[in-house]
Amino acid sequence: MPSKKLLEGVASILADYRKGEIELPDAAHVNRWIMQFDQEVHDPILKETQYVLERTYVTRREVNKFLKGLSSHAELTNGKPEKFWKETSVLKIQQNGSSQKEMLQILGEIIKNEYKVDIDESSQDGDEAVYIDDLVFGGGHVRGDLGEWITNSAPKEVTHQHHRPRLPFGWAVVCRSKDSGDGQERWQESQSALVAYPRNRG
Repeated sequence: MPSKKLLEGVASILADYRKGEIELPDAAHVNRWIMQFDQEVHDPILKETQYVLERTYVTRREVNKFLKGLSSHAELTNGKPEKFWKETSVLKIQQNGSSQKEMLQILGEIIKNEYKVDIDESSQDGDEAVYIDDLVFGGGHVRGDLGEWITNSAPKEVTHQHHRPRLPFGWAVVCRSKDSGDGQERWQESQSALVAYPRNRG
């Protein structure tokens, strides 16, 4: 029999996984999952699973804390969060997956409650734009999403800067319009910097 302590340990970490969408992943659920493996490796697999989840699983509470911090982050918002979110285009350009949509839904609720601003009504071609997503990737998603936007939708005269708040995870890229004739060239340079950024995250 698998260790009851390990079963309960794994289940407790996953307690809020897709809460309200699926049945609670309790110890019995974890036990059914581990039964697909040979008995002699049950506890070693559970032990390693618990070890990995303790270091990588992000709870909904942590996501909310991160996004609340991001919503008022002084460097990102120039110290004027209400004005920033009212005037900024929040990009909804993720081509694969749903992480951006889910993060923006939570962020939108926070900003609406804190600043009475609806980011769903934000223009997609404003003077400033923000791309937000998690960091569970090797650079391909952000390169693809922003590359497509840069090539087909972004204003031609723009530059970029990125922010890495002192928070558990996450990504925010700010794109600002510039009165410059070399905007497209600047964006091409930006692409390379953005691709390298997640790999060099300290």
